[in-house]
Amino acid sequence: MRIFIIFIVIILSLNNFLLNVNCNEIKSKKITQSISNRILYSDESGNGSNIPKLWVFFNSKDIDINKGLDGKNTFINKTNGNEITFDHVKSVSGINDKSLERRLNSLLNNNNNNNNNNNNNNELFTNLNQLIDETDLPVCNKFINQILSCSNENNIQLVQKSKWLNSISISIKPDCLINQIDCNSNADKNIKEIKKIINCIIDKPFVDRVDVVSKFKKETVKHEETVNQHVDGKTNNSINNNNNNNIDYSQSKFKNDRYLNSKLLKQENQLENEIGDNNKFDKSFYANTFNQVSQVGIDKLQSLGYDGYGVTILMLDSGFYKSHEAFDHLNIIAEHNFIDGSSNTQGEMDDPQNSHGTATLSTIGAYMPGVMIGAAYNASFLLGKTEIVSVESIIEEDYWIAGIEWGEGLGAQIVSSSLGYTQWYNYYDLNASVAHITMMADFATTKGMVVVVSAGNSGNNGIGAPADGKHVISVGAMINETGINTGFSSIGPSADGRVKPDIMALGYKNFVASYHGRVNYTRMSGTSFACPLAASGIALLIQARPNWSNKQIYEAVLGSGSNAFSPNSKIGFGTFNAYNAFKYKPTTGSCTEIGCSGHGGCCNGKCICSPDYYGEFCQYQKITCSNDCRYRHGKCQFDKFGLSVVCTSPNSSFYSHDDPRDTCRICSGASFDICGVCGGSNQCLSNNVNQCIIGGHGLNQCKSIVLEENINATSNKNIKLFVGLSVGSIASVLFIVFSVILIKKKKFNPFLGGPYKHSNQNEQQIILQNDFSIDENELIN
Repeated sequence: MRIFIIFIVIILSLNNFLLNVNCNEIKSKKITQSISNRILYSDESGNGSNIPKLWVFFNSKDIDINKGLDGKNTFINKTNGNEITFDHVKSVSGINDKSLERRLNSLLNNNNNNNNNNNNNNELFTNLNQLIDETDLPVCNKFINQILSCSNENNIQLVQKSKWLNSISISIKPDCLINQIDCNSNADKNIKEIKKIINCIIDKPFVDRVDVVSKFKKETVKHEETVNQHVDGKTNNSINNNNNNNIDYSQSKFKNDRYLNSKLLKQENQLENEIGDNNKFDKSFYANTFNQVSQVGIDKLQSLGYDGYGVTILMLDSGFYKSHEAFDHLNIIAEHNFIDGSSNTQGEMDDPQNSHGTATLSTIGAYMPGVMIGAAYNASFLLGKTEIVSVESIIEEDYWIAGIEWGEGLGAQIVSSSLGYTQWYNYYDLNASVAHITMMADFATTKGMVVVVSAGNSGNNGIGAPADGKHVISVGAMINETGINTGFSSIGPSADGRVKPDIMALGYKNFVASYHGRVNYTRMSGTSFACPLAASGIALLIQARPNWSNKQIYEAVLGSGSNAFSPNSKIGFGTFNAYNAFKYKPTTGSCTEIGCSGHGGCCNGKCICSPDYYGEFCQYQKITCSNDCRYRHGKCQFDKFGLSVVCTSPNSSFYSHDDPRDTCRICSGASFDICGVCGGSNQCLSNNVNQCIIGGHGLNQCKSIVLEENINATSNKNIKLFVGLSVGSIASVLFIVFSVILIKKKKFNPFLGGPYKHSNQNEQQIILQNDFSIDENELIN
């Protein structure tokens, strides 16, 4: 009898366990326990009045895209089945022709069709139809309305929409805030109310999952000094403002700049000869900004006639004091305030909201000869206000994501944005696949944009998002022309070992426009100013090399850095130099033609890199995980090849079984060798010393062989697992049969009563202790 009771207890407990697992499975798909904790426990008030904003992700959209045999897209309204015109799709998606042309140009250049720049408009627009995909389609309004209906009051507020994420950000407020009453007196009620709303959202079949909108904190450098006040066209600095070599600067928008046009008509070799002998872009022209622009080779590139004309730059920052004299010439084609939804990004004079954005915009686009020059002063600008300036300088990612989607749709070719470190993520999360803001920064590059961001001002604490992006150019700060990084400049690498920061530019005592008045200037420090300085030079590079794809721009910027042959975690690939990048010869061709630098396999035209390399052609080596990881509260993880380039959570496994051959089974031109690389390595990491002998690709190099022994080992593990499960199943069946035999032998039927009925009282107590109900509505604990 005792054996039977134990058996019943086990069965009931197992049943309840399975029910609980199923319930948790719903939670894991919609909202994880860690996210649930972040929602409820990040509310420092404890009364439900300060719940963070939430991302609500949807699993579909209300427009279908059908690809025809001719390659053209057909857009279908799911609601009524009617076809939607291409122009209507462009309109509702917020995408203009300039954005589509940039995408097409990037696509053609990535395919090495560099002569397609002269395609006629008919052929161009035939191709444009194929450039809109599902990520461009708007978020379904029907879904949004159903989410908002999860509250009878105004408890849910729609904040932002993200078509790329197919998501909306919302804020949830309890009744006490809406009715302006004390929230502490009804704290439990408020929390319960919020849980009910979230559970209502999760229960919607079109909701894929829920997450928290992450917050960021801009780490600022405590240094600012007013150094110059420019009044009535004169300046009190020591530089002579009267000698501008008779260059005509009268055109405020530079639409018909005769000097520029005459320069662009000349051949490059003729222009280069003029740099030394007849350089009109000298110290008297740049004045206070001469050191910062000359340090990164901008003066030389401008001497060739490039000033950003024809390039569209997106600035995402705090407010911009557009009334400053340094911006009188600026061609602003659109602006949007993502904080309040207005079309104005400027506050009143002396409004702190204008401080940071005014300084960064002047670094990239100011034009006051004899006072300061921003390299891309003749570019067109999109201004997005995505930050709220406060005591803590908190930035929320949904504004930034909405901003970059907006700018991409309006045709921005490059974005310059200065962000800091995240409050939500640990350093070991900064691997380009965790932070939403990083993933969207990388995603913008897939649509042809160049993304330039600051590395951060956290020093040895490491970079922040989105500087960890795989295709993002992160910029660190230098002290001076020596190339030494400042103490505050965030160092790398990324958590998965990629070199960060990517490049460096001056970020100490930079001369910038001040928000305090129309003629005021100041000096400020931080990677926030190194970023737009580098971005301004990259904008000139985009103008000078219109046939280069954004991938080639990225390669040229890194490959021409002062430290390109020995990049490290402090200064990355070294000091950026716009002129050297201009002269750089980026890689052309696909990996099927040129391979993967000997460090990866070419599969379907794409390089799959060995674990310790990265890049379009696996040309960049990762940085070995070190004490920096442990200092930042992570743990170095070894892979199956004995390499350690990943900093991971302290709770993660010490070993990773990831294998690039799971994606790319066959290398092109060489097999994965015993070291886990393609084409050989200088170090053999196998325990079998016979594999590390002369006879590979050189002295002491590994033989080029496939790790069949490791594959077999994996197979053996799978076989052992299968055998173990089988044995366990057989044992369970035998146990059940044995229990049934005992029951029959004792002629006992617990449902009809029997000779052992007197012992049921204690046994029933055991069962009741293990039997429990699950509140399926309580999905957030």
